[in-house]
Amino acid sequence: ATWQSPPAAKLLLTEIVARPTGAEYIEIYNPNSGDVDLSNYYLANCTFQSGNTYYYQLVEGGGGGGGFDDFNSRFPDGAIIQTSEYQTVALQGDSLFFEAYGVMPTYELFEDGHATPSDAPDMREAVPGSINNQGALTNGDEDVVLYYWNGFSDLVGDVDYLIYDEGDMGINEQVDKTGVSIDGPDPGTDSTMYLPDTPIANQVPAPIDNTADGFSSHRIDFTEGSQTTSGGNGVTGADETSENLDSTWTDNSVPTPNGEWQPAQGIDDGVAAVPTTY
Repeated sequence: ATWQSPPAAKLLLTEIVARPTGAEYIEIYNPNSGDVDLSNYYLANCTFQSGNTYYYQLVEGGGGGGGFDDFNSRFPDGAIIQTSEYQTVALQGDSLFFEAYGVMPTYELFEDGHATPSDAPDMREAVPGSINNQGALTNGDEDVVLYYWNGFSDLVGDVDYLIYDEGDMGINEQVDKTGVSIDGPDPGTDSTMYLPDTPIANQVPAPIDNTADGFSSHRIDFTEGSQTTSGGNGVTGADETSENLDSTWTDNSVPTPNGEWQPAQGIDDGVAAVPTTY
């Protein structure tokens, strides 16, 4: 069958903090002119190439996560991200996040048992056990995938795709869905094939500095650079795996949870492009 982009709004991954562990978070942004219901949006860090485990296997009841710091999560039912809003997912719970930043996250990956000063909504497991009260980002190299699934189609839709690498080790978390054919839980029995992704050898990681605590990697180009805009598996038809992340992201940033990137004082390492409306 032919890939059809699902009726989902485009969102962006905009910031990650990978160390220290207690302060880890992932941030998303809504560039659309209207609010977006996140009920069918998923956030994953669960690629295990040697085990043939990938987020898109969710439609078959798999998809990984639940151990070794990997997770495959779903946003809370009814969660809304407003237009031009930044939201954060605290990977080690809202209490440690608040201790680190003095503000509350929008969500916590799992319930940490604390409710001070308040209790952030918990992310849902994509499938039973896919969070398992754990989850973290590797300091050196990792993947983060924001994707959409309506609960019955054969294929998921990529919303945004991030791989990062500190430069000294090879990445083994990239995903290439080219040629993958899956039959999901829809009434039909025919499989549907994904369109080509960018070959793994050609995927470009974002920078990250894992030599010190307290820094983040930030998106500085909200147009997604030279990303291929058609013929891909993204919710807008783009190839989300083709973004030149080494140019559209920067590292050594001061964390700005739930807010815009702020260049370091006296350093001009790019100007965050104001996102176009999708």
